[in-house]
Amino acid sequence: MWGALRGLDMEHFRGNILDNNQVLLEDVEGVLYFTALPGGWRTWEGSFAVPAYAGIEIGDGPYRLELEDGRGGEIVIMRKGAEAVAFKGTGLLEGH
Repeated sequence: MWGALRGLDMEHFRGNILDNNQVLLEDVEGVLYFTALPGGWRTWEGSFAVPAYAGIEIGDGPYRLELEDGRGGEIVIMRKGAEAVAFKGTGLLEGH
C-alpha cells in the first residue's frame, strides 16, 4: 500500500466503503494518516487494500468510509492500483 512514514500519526483500520449508502466494499483493511493543523483540526488520508474477490471498478468518489470502531467520513480517491487505493478525507472523521 502507499504511504511513506512522514512524521504523521498513523493507525490501521478495518471498515466498509459505501457508495450512496450502499456497501461497495466490505471489511477492507488499510492505514489512516493524520496531520495536525492549527486550532486543533486534523486532516486525514490513507489507503486500503482492494480485496481480490471484489471484481468492481472504483471511481474517484466521493465515497463514505465507515470504520468498525464507529467512526466515519467522506473520502475521495487520489490514486488507484491493482491491489490498493489511496484516498483523502474531505471533512471530519466523526463518531466513536
